[in-house]
Amino acid sequence: MALMSQDDLTDLAAKGNVQLMAHELAHQWWGVTLGIRSWSDFWLNEGFAEFMSDAYIEKHQGRAAYDMQIADLWARMKKLREEGKDRPLHWEKWKDTHEALGPIPYVKEALFLARLRMELGDEIFWRGSVCTRPATRAGWWTPEISSGRWKKRAPAI
Repeated sequence: MALMSQDDLTDLAAKGNVQLMAHELAHQWWGVTLGIRSWSDFWLNEGFAEFMSDAYIEKHQGRAAYDMQIADLWARMKKLREEGKDRPLHWEKWKDTHEALGPIPYVKEALFLARLRMELGDEIFWRGSVCTRPATRAGWWTPEISSGRWKKRAPAI
């Protein structure tokens, strides 16, 4: 959380919201160390941070707590769809954060990652994810980089 202001850190600590702290800490990797090439990929920063905060909850509070987090995300996604607010995660014409923001990058990408984890299984998912690769260097990344890594590291079926 080195890149957060002292006021933000104080406010975050005062709230005692462990999940929000985990989300912001995750941005030290997804968003700071690994940046995005354009605002079209903004969902990668927020979706990974959202998902990792849920994974942190699972690690420290158990699978049932994680499952509740994912169920909450599904309920939020359902409401967004009912309100007509669903949209693609990636769109080439976004030019800044204002256009790319909103709840969809957080909710939809976290649900995508939860589903990917379920489909691949924990071993392949965590072995193939960017977070467990010490050889991964700082720089830019795109969805193609991630999907290629999972593809390369997944055993043949």
